[in-house]
Amino acid sequence: MPFAFFLLALSVTISVHAEIQKLGPMGGDFRAIGILDDLVLAGTDDGRIYRSLDRAFHWKPLTIRDFPVSTVIEEISVSHADQTVYIAV
Repeated sequence: MPFAFFLLALSVTISVHAEIQKLGPMGGDFRAIGILDDLVLAGTDDGRIYRSLDRAFHWKPLTIRDFPVSTVIEEISVSHADQTVYIAV
């Protein structure tokens, strides 16, 4: 019985060391995600907003005029009715 326990523990240890793949844009910590069909918007804790038009495979930064960089993006919501984007800071 101790041998069977050793094999089980070994298999669990091996599966824990899987490689982590980073996805998404580089930036601060993400605080908000807004999704509408293929559009994905991501807001960070350093005031940046990123946009993906292909379900988060490729990202581009958005520039918002007169938007302070020190702002934390707390929430992003996309209206399904008229495709308006709402951003809470």
